[in-house]
Amino acid sequence: MYTPLSVTELEPISIDTSPAAQMFWLNFVREYQPKLEMGKSKLSALPQFAAEIFHRMYYDFDPVFKSAILPGRGSAIAPEHQWAKSLHDALTENDRLQGLAFQCSGNPVAAGLATVDVVKVLLKQLPQPTAPIEDLDELRRQARQAAREGEQTKLEYLQSQGKAAAEAALAYSEALTQELLNQVESAIATAAVMAEETVAAAKQEFEMLGLSWGNEPGNPMQVSFEERLALAKKLERQPRLREILDRAGKLFNTALQKRRKAPTASGYGELVGVTVGADLGRLLPSELGKLSSVSQRLLFYKDFTERSLLEYDLQAPEEKGKGPLVMCVDTSSSMSGAPEMWAKGLAVALARLAAKDNRDMAIIPFSNAPGRTALLKAGERNWDKLLREVIGLRMNGGTNFELPLAEALAVIDRAPGLKQADIVFLTDGEAPVSDRFKRSFQAHQDKQHISLFSVFVGSTFYQSALESISDVAWDVQDLVGGDEFSDLLGSV
Repeated sequence: MYTPLSVTELEPISIDTSPAAQMFWLNFVREYQPKLEMGKSKLSALPQFAAEIFHRMYYDFDPVFKSAILPGRGSAIAPEHQWAKSLHDALTENDRLQGLAFQCSGNPVAAGLATVDVVKVLLKQLPQPTAPIEDLDELRRQARQAAREGEQTKLEYLQSQGKAAAEAALAYSEALTQELLNQVESAIATAAVMAEETVAAAKQEFEMLGLSWGNEPGNPMQVSFEERLALAKKLERQPRLREILDRAGKLFNTALQKRRKAPTASGYGELVGVTVGADLGRLLPSELGKLSSVSQRLLFYKDFTERSLLEYDLQAPEEKGKGPLVMCVDTSSSMSGAPEMWAKGLAVALARLAAKDNRDMAIIPFSNAPGRTALLKAGERNWDKLLREVIGLRMNGGTNFELPLAEALAVIDRAPGLKQADIVFLTDGEAPVSDRFKRSFQAHQDKQHISLFSVFVGSTFYQSALESISDVAWDVQDLVGGDEFSDLLGSV
């Protein structure tokens, strides 16, 4: 049975926790609502222990164990909570978990995700106590009251009950300590790996939407804790969304690799003259010749120190910025399945590239007719619009090519930031394109300097009526790896 983690009690049971950590954990549990299979757990203070783990992931990984002696206890940590100290000691020994805590520090969403995974694994793999280990504070309160009222029989009974429960709890704690080298150690190692993968995946998904994962200083796409928490919850609840963003991440990385490998138009740059400096790769041969002469060598070192050696003045070619994008996405019923996943992933990847290059982008869904256009402006946080109007699109209806292409031209005319945009048209189907429309479209292309990139998913583009007005067309058959999208990503 799955039950939510309780947040009714945040009083730490074994280590000191910061008020900030308590506040963020409270908000995380209430909003994210992590569910764990706690029905079989015999540790009543597990929710408090989870809050302590969050403190370590978010605030300070090194635990500071409670030291204040409370009334009725011989130790700062109650006997029934000694198991928590044993687990904290074991957690401290895991270097991988410590490294993850460093990454999560100050990021309550990352710390919360990591905490849930750690607790989930510990709950599943830790040995269970033979009897439930309850919080004995209420029993101690009753015993103190019986003592004040002189009820000796009741006092002895309560003390006997408390002693037996405390001994059972201490025995469980000692059992954990004895098993640190096997079951407990293995559980913590598994938890560290699982939490590391969860946090890394969430970070990648946030970045694919152009969002700051940890509110880094200077990042224009910073979002509040509440927004990040809402998005993390949406990602966790929607596996299809995570799959789309995973594919988008692969496509985005492919595009970056294409860019890094693309040669510049003029190699190392254009020779425009001679200047002075100390760049060894640009020195004139006459300057390098000084090194072969004993009498000239000191002069070379002097000029090098003063940056007065003669060198070629090479001017790097001016990098031409890529223009805005308009993407038409086929949402007909035949696109359901793998084509849909890749189409939406490509839309997100292109949106991310456009944002990276400070370019505007519009996405036009279409089937029999164009749907509502999503305009993604450079410098704005568009993640919610991407999720709602693009990734959330449903696949149904037939296919029409002329209407979405006409809408693409109209959007380019209407939006100042889309002038001279490139159109990316993705479809898996076929539809007629009249000669009259072709002539009209090509006239707009020539006048507005618009390029049309057509992507045919699982079809034969050379038979398509769209191919005749496309600047470039691709036939993508590989809907597993998606490598065939790489040429497109390198072109836009």
